[in-house]
Amino acid sequence: MSGDYLTQFSTSFTEVIQKMTGCSGEWQEVEPFLPAITEGMTVVSLLGLTGSSRGRVVMEMAIQTAHELAQLMNGEELSPLDPMVFYSITEFCNIFSGKAITRINNGPERPGLRLTPPNVLVGEKLQIFAEYANLRTSRVAWNNQFFYIHLCIERS
Repeated sequence: MSGDYLTQFSTSFTEVIQKMTGCSGEWQEVEPFLPAITEGMTVVSLLGLTGSSRGRVVMEMAIQTAHELAQLMNGEELSPLDPMVFYSITEFCNIFSGKAITRINNGPERPGLRLTPPNVLVGEKLQIFAEYANLRTSRVAWNNQFFYIHLCIERS
């Protein structure tokens, strides 16, 4: 189940980033490890997953990646810590996650999943802990940079 969900989130991510920036991305499932980025300033967007399954969707990227994504989304120069960078990341997460949840909910299982609004965390040496039984991770290569999508599903 979580593998299918990770596929939907990763596919939605690459479709939305292509549409919003004009730059395509490719994803692959990788060995799960939180956090994946351990050097420098990191940006993390965290959404809750509720309904028949509960868990978290964590999008992780370097600050440079967040900055570049926000500039392409907005079509203007921004300073690296401009609040618009973080508003853009929040909106990007809402769009690709909403697209994934719609696909999952319209599939044969119809699980009725919902998302909580995203929270964006920024800092150096962030520690992300997952006590969930089922953690899956995909890495998206985009514009010579990487995003990580971590999907944690709670035990039943």
